[in-house]
Amino acid sequence: MVTQKVQASNRFLKTSNDRPSETGAVKNKNQAMKNVLKIEEVAMVALSVYALSLMHVSWWVYLLVLIAPDISFLGYAGGNSIGAFCYNLFHHKAIA
Repeated sequence: MVTQKVQASNRFLKTSNDRPSETGAVKNKNQAMKNVLKIEEVAMVALSVYALSLMHVSWWVYLLVLIAPDISFLGYAGGNSIGAFCYNLFHHKAIA
């Protein structure tokens, strides 16, 4: 009886073999996009470090800029909606 229930519930579960496999072109495109995003992130960090060095700012400003998005979690002390707003605000590329 228990075996029949397990077999009946297993037919609704998908395994990795049930999913269609990606073609080589799709995998290459996904990997290329991941590489482009990594290059963009490195370029933004390098540009921001260069800009801060041109402005002759103190070393603690680098640290503040690095951890500023994580400080946004303090917004959750005011509740979920305020915390979510603060998180999204600090992690937005145009603002950060």
